[in-house]
Amino acid sequence: MLQKLKLAVRKGASANIPLRIETGTLSFAAISAMAKSAPLRVTAPGHNLPDGWYVAIVDAKGTTELNAADSNSIRDSEFHRVTWIDADTVDFDGISAANFRTYTSGGYLAFYAPMSLASYTSARMDIKTRVGGEVILALNTTGGTLEIDAATSTVWIRLDDTSLDSVAARRDYVFDLELVSASAVDAICSADSVLEVLPEVTTSV
Repeated sequence: MLQKLKLAVRKGASANIPLRIETGTLSFAAISAMAKSAPLRVTAPGHNLPDGWYVAIVDAKGTTELNAADSNSIRDSEFHRVTWIDADTVDFDGISAANFRTYTSGGYLAFYAPMSLASYTSARMDIKTRVGGEVILALNTTGGTLEIDAATSTVWIRLDDTSLDSVAARRDYVFDLELVSASAVDAICSADSVLEVLPEVTTSV
């Protein structure tokens, strides 16, 4: 089942929104160290995580503060954004481990594996008032409003301060996002994903 996304943008402002594209496969990387640092630094040799990915910790001993309650049924709230440090190390953004218990052994980083975007040549995204309705705004790689970053399994939405000029504010729109390859067109979110367009307040120059 495709995930329903909800995004918010503001008229009159530029936006660079990353959509990190993951598979449905839960993967694991064995932890060898957890530092009592701010932010929390975790060593998991060969983790293969892109920068900005969402990761949970399961079954660690000693430093148990971030362990998922059930390692086989991880809640969305138990995933945390990480910053890539190197091929073996990540930092958990915004989490201080200075007062955590000392790591002793074991545990895994748990994450949904990044989806390979290497075969996709373009992306497209139509914004409508309702599913099946008229296109209000079309975003695509040709026009530069979408960008595929295969290295980090990310599709970027890139809007400038005039991109939403034709879109009414103070309402929600629906969208989905499609990736196009030589052999297929693949949707990466549900067709009733929501884009909230916020009004511009500051209009002075």
